[in-house]
Amino acid sequence: GEAASKRSEVESAMADLKKSLEGTDSATIKSATEKLAEVSQQLGAALYAASAAQASSGAPKEDGVEDAEIVDENK
Repeated sequence: GEAASKRSEVESAMADLKKSLEGTDSATIKSATEKLAEVSQQLGAALYAASAAQASSGAPKEDGVEDAEIVDENK
């Protein structure tokens, strides 16, 4: 979904930053760093939205854990 497309944007921005780090132009490095930060934030927002949508679907998670109370019968 949206997170997958954002992931490819992050990977592309990372590649651009790595390439810019091979040079000495600080403006290019700064621009690539800012772009990576921006798309990383967008990826985080997309993951958060997907997580929130899944959590609000109302389906209880079956994780095999049951709430229980310990009763000491020797008292």
